Amino acid sequence: MVILTWATKRLLMAEICNEDVDGVTPATLVSALDSVQQGYDPDPEEEFDMKKVETQLTSLIDEFGPNSFANDFVCKADWDKRFEVAARKKMQLAKNSLVVPSAES
Repeated sequence: MVILTWATKRLLMAEICNEDVDGVTPATLVSALDSVQQGYDPDPEEEFDMKKVETQLTSLIDEFGPNSFANDFVCKADWDKRFEVAARKKMQLAKNSLVVPSAES
């Protein structure tokens, strides 16, 4: 049994979202592995260890097969965490972009 890192779950969620937007191919383990091998990183700011993601995806493919759907490896709690992290990042960006008036104004 493979315990997935947050980086691997983020990649799988990104694959699922890309499928929803593009609708070209189903998000499978092999499509996720292909994305990693092409240099895709779901969140470069997080500095994920994409080599470890590749290793985990390979293990999942060995255990469950290449055409297993990415959706089968993430749960509601994972999606909730993703949205919480995104909301925190947006709030931080908003705070950083606030212009504080000087006392001289």
